[in-house]
Amino acid sequence: MKSFTSRLAIFSAFSALLSASELVAKTIQSKPTSITISSAAVGGSGIAGTVDSSLLNRHRTGGNAIYVYAGTVTPNDRGSATSPLAVVPVTQDLCIFSYSVTGLAAGTYTLALTQQADQDAATTDDAISFISQATVTYSNAASLMSYSFPTKGRVLKVGAGQTYAKLSQAVQNSLNGDVIEISSGDYIDDFATVSNSVTLRGVGVTRPHIKRVAGNISNGKGILVTTGKVTVENVEISGAKVADENGAAIRIENDITICNAYIHDSEDGVLGGGVNTLIEYSEFSQNGLTDCGYNHNIYISDGDVFVLKHSYIHDAVCGTDTGHNVKTRAKNNYILYNRIANEATGTASDQINVPQGGLTYIVGNVIRESSKSHSNRIILYYDGGDGAAHASRDLYLINNTIISDNGEAYLTPGGGTTVRAYNNLLWGSPKTISAANQSNNIFSTDTTVFVNKANYDYHLSATATTPINAGMNISTITGFTLPVDFEYVHPTNKKARILNGIIDVGAHER
Repeated sequence: MKSFTSRLAIFSAFSALLSASELVAKTIQSKPTSITISSAAVGGSGIAGTVDSSLLNRHRTGGNAIYVYAGTVTPNDRGSATSPLAVVPVTQDLCIFSYSVTGLAAGTYTLALTQQADQDAATTDDAISFISQATVTYSNAASLMSYSFPTKGRVLKVGAGQTYAKLSQAVQNSLNGDVIEISSGDYIDDFATVSNSVTLRGVGVTRPHIKRVAGNISNGKGILVTTGKVTVENVEISGAKVADENGAAIRIENDITICNAYIHDSEDGVLGGGVNTLIEYSEFSQNGLTDCGYNHNIYISDGDVFVLKHSYIHDAVCGTDTGHNVKTRAKNNYILYNRIANEATGTASDQINVPQGGLTYIVGNVIRESSKSHSNRIILYYDGGDGAAHASRDLYLINNTIISDNGEAYLTPGGGTTVRAYNNLLWGSPKTISAANQSNNIFSTDTTVFVNKANYDYHLSATATTPINAGMNISTITGFTLPVDFEYVHPTNKKARILNGIIDVGAHER
């Protein structure tokens, strides 16, 4: 597992590269900021830097970008009289965001950050807005220069010797746009309702641990209750307990982004939903109750869009058939490149439960049901009796590796659904999958197809033959517009999926 320390090292190494490449003299003026940069060559050329995540729209794919203009200008879109020299994407590594533009001559440039690049047509004036901008003097075209976009709000610091000893104190004094930095340490019975749109960010060598220790949580909901639009990064949360046994580590009541979190041993991991819910690079473990009614690792109870990616969701605790690793009632679901499983101790019923349907993509996941499960299925998609049906009941089950160790059905779809199942590696005794539209799925009971099945390593072994180059061209799947471009890396990470010929069947490419 990439520890929090090693993840911090990624940021430190990137920052060191930028620091080594610059001798900076900064003159802070009224917007736009004017910055003169000179440096020694370190290999490569251009301008690069980080972008504080608080400036970004994490729920919009392709919207975050840096526009680069010659000279000192007022930024405008590509179809305007002030057209940029280049538009470069803001890229992500875990919870760290950066950009890089190359091929620049020495000179003065305006850099502008937008969340709306995906709305900018090349030949029309689209009047997009810019969140932050700076004027940079780039003096050495042979070198790599840096400019990083800082947060526009205040930075409130929490921890021993900081302005606030408790997270709840900082939350009470926060304003929209603030970043609350939480130092490493234990924050015991430190509960907060976050009503402003802020970023809660763990900083330090280890994740700060926010945990309930004594009694029930007095708000009756959870350790963090997010009524504002909140981002939660680099934290550990555990122990949520309330009187009605439905206490969540995070109770979601608005849009939320959760990145690089470890959420465990609560009655529910997360519960609720806003319009948009994004969970990425995170681990959820051991949430639930042995006498559970409706307790889950993840329960998205409503909303328009739910995205779960590059995460490890495992071993939910439930003594009945009503607690799941992932349950979602959102209208649109993107469950991409995760490991979702009952493993050593998990007693979750379903691994993925989508009771009301909705447009749902389950792509590139490793999914396992163990003998401790309390149901006879691994994935449920629309059961017709648990909530009103969403308008769309289309499920895409593409390039997953699904392990049925107890003879459970891989998929139970309800009536009136359209299921497309392609390129899945299905291991276990069932030799069928309930999908009207299916092709290039492989059924197996051969343990040697995997590197080490006993230890949950489901990469294709060196001796595996049937899944290799056995997939179908995903571009021919009706209505499927997503690329299958990543693989899950254990735990809570990803890597690019590099094809060696035709795509292999399952979640991993050999």
